[in-house]
Amino acid sequence: MKQVKGFLLIEAAISLIILLLCLNLFVYCLTETRKIEANSQIKSDRAYAHYILRKYHLHKIKVHGIEYED
Repeated sequence: MKQVKGFLLIEAAISLIILLLCLNLFVYCLTETRKIEANSQIKSDRAYAHYILRKYHLHKIKVHGIEYED
């Protein structure tokens, strides 16, 4: 019976380690997704601001709280 208890303890420890690795990977994926989304938003805001500056011959425009100048 002691061999079975030891096996169950090792099995539980391994499953806990696997669970923690999966949780770590999940959190990493979420943070990277948010970084990519933020960078994409900044790039699209910059492109939009430059398009509007050139199209309407403006000197300054504010997009999402950031001022862009020509």
